[in-house]
Amino acid sequence: MSVTPHVRANGLWNVFTGRKKWTITCGKCSHTWQEKVPIVEVCSAICPCCHEQNVWSAREFQEWYERNVVGQ
Repeated sequence: MSVTPHVRANGLWNVFTGRKKWTITCGKCSHTWQEKVPIVEVCSAICPCCHEQNVWSAREFQEWYERNVVGQ
């Protein structure tokens, strides 16, 4: 099973590794951590606290970012 986390992007996408650093708040236990996750259509990270798989859409995050941050 998987949950939807709250995510915040940090820094730039690394062209060499294909990863971006995220601050992730687990959708199950609310534990917050930072992790470099590959940028693909469906991003995923395992919570180090409760071991739940957190899944989010990179495209949906980008669309939200462009509407709410860039568009201001």
